[in-house]
Amino acid sequence: MVTLEQLAQQVESLQKQLEEAQEDRKELQRLKDVEEIQKVLHSYEYLHYPILFPEKIKLFALEMPDVSMDVGDSGVFVGKEGIETVFLKILGSARFAKGAYFMHCVTTPYIEVAADGKTARGVFMSPGLETYYEDHEHKPPECYKPGMARMRAYWCWGKYSADFIKIDGQWKIWHLKWWRDLRCDYYKSWVDDAGAVSDKASYQKRDDAKAISDQPFHKPMKFHQPYKQTERKVPLPQRPNPYDTWNDTDADWAFAGFEELIGKTEYDIEDRVW
Repeated sequence: MVTLEQLAQQVESLQKQLEEAQEDRKELQRLKDVEEIQKVLHSYEYLHYPILFPEKIKLFALEMPDVSMDVGDSGVFVGKEGIETVFLKILGSARFAKGAYFMHCVTTPYIEVAADGKTARGVFMSPGLETYYEDHEHKPPECYKPGMARMRAYWCWGKYSADFIKIDGQWKIWHLKWWRDLRCDYYKSWVDDAGAVSDKASYQKRDDAKAISDQPFHKPMKFHQPYKQTERKVPLPQRPNPYDTWNDTDADWAFAGFEELIGKTEYDIEDRVW
């Protein structure tokens, strides 16, 4: 006959097994989420052919009013209209240029899924190459006729920081920022190519982009610091820390420790001590 003490021990053991199984289930789901999140950004880069730029729009959480794409020094594009503007007009104009070709890789993923499993944060390094017009100003020629624009080869390296959100069981890009570290002529180093750090090297300098800056879906630049041999590089974006649930006050987690630099155009960190 089983005594009450033995029965209590069995119940306690079963409860412990159940708790362990629940923890294993949570960990399995977290690993699956990390894999799916990586696939989302991998898809973003696999669609980095100019003619496929419009397809990138489908990867974003257009259901969210604050969905956004931050393009270096070109500002933050918010909402469905902002995302469409980036991939149909700003970057998307490249799909009409013969000879335009881009390839960016995604490496070194560092992803934190929220404890509640509803959102996630990540940073990724991205080495790449670009083939576009023969200056750093991204300016299209007078018309898109063959032979009108000579293409030039560039190295382009940077990082991404992103917030992801799960909607109806599917992970989507919620907020994405491109942190460009360098874009230099293929035949020059990033140290020697002065055009790469010129204030003209911006999509916003294009004639077709200037009018966009006044639209409600466009917000000012948050941060942009391409490599310069006369500056100390600010170590951004920061890696995400574990967190429980999304909080709007933590939206700038990638700037952790450097929040005072948001919106600045000069980054003097000479007095910092680590």
